[in-house]
This record gives sequence, C-alpha cells and structure tokens, in this order.
Amino acid sequence: MQVNGAWPGGGEGRWTQLRIGIWPPPDYRVGMATAEEFRRLALAHPGVTEAPHFERVAFRARIIFASLAADGKTANLLLTPDQQLLKCQVAPEVFSPVPNKWGQRGWTTVTLSAAMLADLEDALRLAHGNAVADRS
Repeated sequence: MQVNGAWPGGGEGRWTQLRIGIWPPPDYRVGMATAEEFRRLALAHPGVTEAPHFERVAFRARIIFASLAADGKTANLLLTPDQQLLKCQVAPEVFSPVPNKWGQRGWTTVTLSAAMLADLEDALRLAHGNAVADRS
C-alpha cells in the first residue's frame, strides 16, 4: 500500500512516488494467502503429490518441497540457505527460518496470513525447483 506518496520500503533506487495514479497496479496480486490457495498453488506444479506427513500435509515432487500445518496458518518450504536469507530479509513478517537444524539447511516457514499471493507463488516456484533439481 502506498504511504504518503512512497512505495513500501522506500529508499534510494526504488520507486518513491506512485506514477500511474493507482495502487495496486491492475496486475499486482494482493491479498492474504490461505491454506486452500497454498494447496492449489503447490499442486499446480508438475509432478506434485499431496500426502500426510506427521501432523502436516506434505507436497512432494521428487522430494518434499513444502508442507502445510494442520491449522492452515503456516507452511514450510524447501529453499536454499541463500534463497532463505533473501526472503527473510525482504519480508521478515512473512518468511522466517524453521527454528532448528532444518532451518539451517534452508527450510523456511511462511506465515500465510501475512503473505501476498505473488510472494507465495514465487517462493513455491523456488521450492519446487529445488526439489526437482538434479543434485548429482
């Protein structure tokens, strides 16, 4: 949302004024993500299956790349440590490392109520890509 003519985050190198007269731009996907939207987006990737995984629901391509909490409030994604660092710096209210050894490996928690759909789509694309990447 625009505040006093500045884009969120403001600062040098960013757009600092709303130039087209509307916010959000028509193609900008706004809204809080839900568990149903997370599930739909995860299953939209090729070769993905859904199955129970402990107290969560897991989404697997070659390996598990995402899981959704039973309460539908958070999800965990398989990111690389570098991807995790970037996501957590850019949107700390949305992304945070899983607080254990898995988090040190890149597993990242997404708070769905704080996530915009575009952010969630991008993060799921990264996680799916990490799961299907040939690591040999």
